[in-house]
Amino acid sequence: MAGLTASLKRFRGREDGGVLIENILWIPVILMIMLAILDASFMFMNYARAQRFVQQGMRSYMTGEFKSCAELESWLNSNLTIFIASANATCAHQGSGAAILASLETRDMDLTGAAGLIGNARISFTSDGTYEYVPVD
Repeated sequence: MAGLTASLKRFRGREDGGVLIENILWIPVILMIMLAILDASFMFMNYARAQRFVQQGMRSYMTGEFKSCAELESWLNSNLTIFIASANATCAHQGSGAAILASLETRDMDLTGAAGLIGNARISFTSDGTYEYVPVD
C-alpha cells in the first residue's frame, strides 16, 4: 500500500502532460475557424463565378449572340445550376437595354452546408446592358 501511495504522489506532482491537455482543448476551436474560412472562401468563389456567368450572358445578349431573353435565361439557368443547384436567373427588357436578375441560395454555395444553419438566405444581383443590335422580342 505504501508503494501505491508513493506512486500516486509522484503521478500527481508531474506536469509533463499539461500542455497536451491544453492543446487538445484548442484543436477543435482552431479546426472550426479554419473550416469557417474555407467555407467563406468557397462561397465568395461561387458568387464571383455566378457573377461572371451573368456578365458573360448579358454581353452575349447585347451583341446579338442570344436572340431572345428566353434563350438567355435558359442558357444562364443551365450553366448556373451546374455548381449552384438553386440558382435562378430572369431577364427583362428595359427601354434601350435589358437587365438580368440572378438569385442564389447561400446553403448551396458553401462547401459544408453550414450556411443553411443561418436560414434560407438568398444573394441577388443584377447585370444591366444597352443593346448593340435591334432585339427580336
